[in-house]
Amino acid sequence: MSRYLAAVAGSAAIFVLLATLALVAGAAAFFGMLPITTGSSPAPQHPPAPLVALDTFVAASLPCRIGPAVLLAQQQVESGFDPVARSRAGALGIAQFEPATFARYAYPVPPDGASPPSPFDPVDSTWAEGRMLCADGAGKDLARALVVYNCGSASPRCVAASSLYAAEVEHLASRMVPG
Repeated sequence: MSRYLAAVAGSAAIFVLLATLALVAGAAAFFGMLPITTGSSPAPQHPPAPLVALDTFVAASLPCRIGPAVLLAQQQVESGFDPVARSRAGALGIAQFEPATFARYAYPVPPDGASPPSPFDPVDSTWAEGRMLCADGAGKDLARALVVYNCGSASPRCVAASSLYAAEVEHLASRMVPG
């Protein structure tokens, strides 16, 4: 029986490794394929690359099993991967946290994070983003958790205001995973 369990555990580890490699390949393909035009320049440009190592996205997404592509896609939608982004509403950093919201999800300080944690630190923001999505039930209903992330609640008003946002994040995340 223990030989069987060892074989199953080894197969699971190989599956996780292959899934991670597939995600890396998918993210590379996504960021290499999506042209974005800006201003009056007709020349296509590639979107900026994420500032956080892929293993940080993987680790921050594991507690709720949402997939690192969700965090990547959300940061692209929120700030275009700009770690010093500031919105008119007062949201800060790469994952666009309001200061009080960031403070609720900033601890414990992640490996390689800033001390004290900062919404302008991409590692801190990625971990806080994963924690917030998890707290909002992303493991069971990702669209609802994305609505809450964007609007603050799952009220009908927020669903109406943020359902397109949630759909955009989910669509981008699905394009990052090879299929």
